[in-house]
Amino acid sequence: MKKILRISIIAVLVILAVLTFVSRTMYNRRLPRVSTVAVLTGFVPLFEDVESGMHVDEVLVTEGDEVQEGQALLTFDTWGHDFNVRTMELQILRLEYNLESGDALAAGELALAQDRLQLLRDNAPPTVLTAPKAGHIAGILAGPGQPAWVRIEERGEIQANLVPREAVFYTGNGNYAVYAISTRRGLFGPEDYVIAIRVYILRDNGVLASIHASEDGEEENRLEGLVLAHNIEGWVQNGDTVWVRER
Repeated sequence: MKKILRISIIAVLVILAVLTFVSRTMYNRRLPRVSTVAVLTGFVPLFEDVESGMHVDEVLVTEGDEVQEGQALLTFDTWGHDFNVRTMELQILRLEYNLESGDALAAGELALAQDRLQLLRDNAPPTVLTAPKAGHIAGILAGPGQPAWVRIEERGEIQANLVPREAVFYTGNGNYAVYAISTRRGLFGPEDYVIAIRVYILRDNGVLASIHASEDGEEENRLEGLVLAHNIEGWVQNGDTVWVRER
């Protein structure tokens, strides 16, 4: 009898363990998944990309060069436009000669050609690409006969809190927040959950953001070292339990 009772108790415990494991697995699968990133101290490199679909004639800078605002970076090949303008100028000279020779129809053609020439001149393409701001050339993809792409980078101000830009979420009405990871006792033991912390973006280049957690900056260093939710899969809001991926 005791043996049967002992076997029954063991069987119940095994079943409870299996049910607990299955329940926890199903519970976890329903949770939003997040990876984590630590708030660091650093600076945001600000950059601006300059592009043009026109073909390059000559590249005037190389990667690593320091440039000033308005400095010429490269020149464009405007041969096609210049050829069209010269062709129209020659056509106007021919029509003027025909008009002087008594060709009555040349007057209308001459007026039309002059309008076309003016339109070409008014829509002349740029001959040079200039730097929109001071900085250094962080990247360049350009060569004779190719379209142009130039990245100009400016070193940002030193800030206390640096995070990936995608870890900062827009919450509406011009407000932003980050989700910090915290732990509490849950149904199946310790659970990770998120706490929404309102932040202000100081500098942003689309990849990294420098932030602080108060408008007056008094709590600026409070974020340093926090672990934030990053690469969130699913809908997350303040207080939600989440499944943290392996760090």
